[in-house]
Amino acid sequence: MRWTSLFLFAFATQAASTDSLVIPPTRLSVTIEQHPVAITTSGTVKRVKSAEDLYAVALTADLSEFQQNLTAIPKPQIDRSDKCGDRVELQSATLAPQAPAGLATVQVHYERWGCVKALGKQLAKKLVAGNGTIPVKLTPVLENNTVHIVTEAGEIQADGSLGELLRSGNLGDALREKIQKSLQAGVDKSTDWKATVPATLQAMVTFRTIQFRDAGDGHLALDVTGDVRLPEGTLQALKPR
Repeated sequence: MRWTSLFLFAFATQAASTDSLVIPPTRLSVTIEQHPVAITTSGTVKRVKSAEDLYAVALTADLSEFQQNLTAIPKPQIDRSDKCGDRVELQSATLAPQAPAGLATVQVHYERWGCVKALGKQLAKKLVAGNGTIPVKLTPVLENNTVHIVTEAGEIQADGSLGELLRSGNLGDALREKIQKSLQAGVDKSTDWKATVPATLQAMVTFRTIQFRDAGDGHLALDVTGDVRLPEGTLQALKPR
């Protein structure tokens, strides 16, 4: 998640005189596939009683606007329209929290067209058409103190000949891969908190846990907890000049 330098400045100027700090909500804007998406971050920092230099860090990113834009984000990577071949249209994509993961449900319309030549003209004919649903599980993980999103596409759900075509051939695998990659890229960018946290603080915080959470009414939040040790003099060095 994109935790801003506000976190650093607020912590540096206030933590020295208190055992706890509330980091106020900060609204950030990221651009994903040419769509601006707002991410609101907030958190707390509390001194651990058993160690004078150890602080517990809890950070939250509100991803509800990312949820609202989810259909538009992967659509350019999925839609295709071949005159004599496959035509795919992403109709909708939703993302629901299933702590500690999230579940995206992607609805697509698919058509396969074939072309024949008759009387010197190329005629296109629809061979198969129908709708399909692809579930994609998104699980946040911590690797080397960095947030990553692991995506796992489930089985395509479609009826009749369309279902057989999507499940058995290369088309289904390719479609799942495109959906996975587009969702991965979107979530990674919206949760790239290191992009705005100064390197000094990045090197100090150790993150311990991460999970998606239902923040109410199905709104998706990403929670990260960790700790940071602040030797004497560190706060003074971090204060803005």
